[in-house]
Amino acid sequence: MSGFQIRAFSDSHLEVLLDLRDRYTRRTERRTLLQQEGILINEGYYVLLALPRRALDPVRFCAIVRSMVHRVRVLNDELTALRIEEEEDAVIFEQMWGGYL
Repeated sequence: MSGFQIRAFSDSHLEVLLDLRDRYTRRTERRTLLQQEGILINEGYYVLLALPRRALDPVRFCAIVRSMVHRVRVLNDELTALRIEEEEDAVIFEQMWGGYL
């Protein structure tokens, strides 16, 4: 599955830019992404969030994400990176959020 971007919004109409990236399988690719993004890399599909300065409530947003995807993990406290383990879940996430393109 190639990387793609999704534009979505919350109930308060704050836009979130999601960049769902491919699984990184080689150590050099993982190390490079880790250096570029400053996030912990494990196997999975990555969702990097560009949140606006007007903060989206992290607890609420995380609940929305978890209601759509069963196996998802927040990678940092700022809620700027998520990891989705299964390609099927990543596709479901894209389909649900893609409705707001």
